[in-house]
Amino acid sequence: MKLATLSLLATVVLTGYGCSNSTHISQTVVEGADLFEVVATPTMQTSHTGVTCVGARGQVWIKDGTVGGVLTDDRQRNFKITGRLKADHSVEAGIAVNSQLVASWGGQIRHNAGHGSWRDESGCQGDWRLSSL
Repeated sequence: MKLATLSLLATVVLTGYGCSNSTHISQTVVEGADLFEVVATPTMQTSHTGVTCVGARGQVWIKDGTVGGVLTDDRQRNFKITGRLKADHSVEAGIAVNSQLVASWGGQIRHNAGHGSWRDESGCQGDWRLSSL
């Protein structure tokens, strides 16, 4: 059974903080891990701090309850995604980060799909969806 923790993506990649487009985060895929695509969508256009919220997409891997991956937002900023998939299929400690911004994410991942929500430090928030590649 594949478990999808990609939902974290949506949580971490949306804000207008000044990360440079040259931010590079490499993706390492663990051998034998299940691969997923994640799409994060903001549920607001502008946060309470005045930041324009944007979406993101990318790939994540899951193996033995560990989630990892890289998402790229609509401003071409890369975010490293990490988290843990618990036995009840919920995501814990879901974090997305780059050199300027941190976001948290959580949700459910079952079989080859998942969904949840995210929120970043600028006040943007939204939903994410995960599907098997």
